[in-house]
Amino acid sequence: MAKGNGQRRIWLKRQRERIYLAHFLAILALEAEQIIEGQDDGREPDFTVRIDGQWIGIELTTLPRLRDELGDHWLIARHWYWRLMRWLGRPFAGSRRPQPSRLPVTSVVVQADIDAVMHKKIAKITGYQQRRPLDQLWLLIHTDRLQPDGLLGFPTEVLQHQSEFTQVWLSFYPTRRLVAVQRSYF
Repeated sequence: MAKGNGQRRIWLKRQRERIYLAHFLAILALEAEQIIEGQDDGREPDFTVRIDGQWIGIELTTLPRLRDELGDHWLIARHWYWRLMRWLGRPFAGSRRPQPSRLPVTSVVVQADIDAVMHKKIAKITGYQQRRPLDQLWLLIHTDRLQPDGLLGFPTEVLQHQSEFTQVWLSFYPTRRLVAVQRSYF
């Protein structure tokens, strides 16, 4: 029984990752020519995506201190929604007026959150090119705007990383807002 539950948990995790990827690509209005799902063995990123003729590895992760609140309801429908938004393109996917919320902002993403993610991922970067060569390697830190105690606030400072990731992005699902984490060379 435990084996079946483990396989279901892995399947649900992959479904959530597909939603976060579709959400991310829709917001940036990127057209994926091909998407290859990676294996969870540390030798490739979660997804390898061909965009404008380049192979881009996209590793997905969460902030260690926050929970993933997406839940397992309507996963397939959510995935197709974001694929449709990506297909429709802007203005549908990328720009929408933020709706005021009655929930309080109870937490904000800060530099220490990014540092914790980098601490977790930095050792894996060299392994990501073992299965197939990549032109770029991106990290998508997906977060859920709605947390158990209120809303997750957008960063109030410029966030930075010191890693070999070509680009690092922070998403606030299901909002249409991405924050680019700047590469720091010091």
